[in-house]
Amino acid sequence: MKVNLYAASGGTKTGSILQTKTTGTDGLYLFTGLLAGDYIVEIDKTSLKDTCAITTKQNTGSDDTKDSDFNPTTGLSQVVTLNPVFNPTTPTEILATNNLTVDA
Repeated sequence: MKVNLYAASGGTKTGSILQTKTTGTDGLYLFTGLLAGDYIVEIDKTSLKDTCAITTKQNTGSDDTKDSDFNPTTGLSQVVTLNPVFNPTTPTEILATNNLTVDA
């Protein structure tokens, strides 16, 4: 499956695709070389196998690692903010520096 990265402003994607990645067999992908800012990830729904669909379990339950961050209709994630901190010490700073949490 392919995923596209966009800049985000005001909660919506803006401009053209910044990067495109193809997920590994484990479903993982990584965008590299990103600067601080707001981003949205999009699942390229045309790249899904015929038997695959984006789950409707978006942001359900209390464990964010066990649901989907993607809208099943649009294929878009929530806005992901990267705000690197030189020496992160709090959980919020660590997440902002190492945010690898957009999951399908």
